[in-house]
Amino acid sequence: MSEAGIVVNLVFMFLNLLPILRSTAAASSPACCRAAPAWQYAKLEPWGLPLLLLLLVTNVLNFVLEPLVGASDALIRRSCFDDVRNTGALRHAPDRQPAPGHYTAC
Repeated sequence: MSEAGIVVNLVFMFLNLLPILRSTAAASSPACCRAAPAWQYAKLEPWGLPLLLLLLVTNVLNFVLEPLVGASDALIRRSCFDDVRNTGALRHAPDRQPAPGHYTAC
């Protein structure tokens, strides 16, 4: 169950990094431009959601996000979840045992 939550959060993270209007990345994009290009970019804001839906329907969004999410998911699985499957316990420092009742990640 936690693996599905990690994948969902990875998708949201990379989706927020795309400079599609009305997103977190788009809010900081005009600060990197001069006044005229920033103003023209800001005029496109009402088209943010239709653009996102168009990217989703044409499968371009999957083409962009799949390699990023796949690589990040593989890295997280290799670093945290391999030990859970092999030993039944999460990875922790060998000299330090987790306190009883405490959950330690990686």
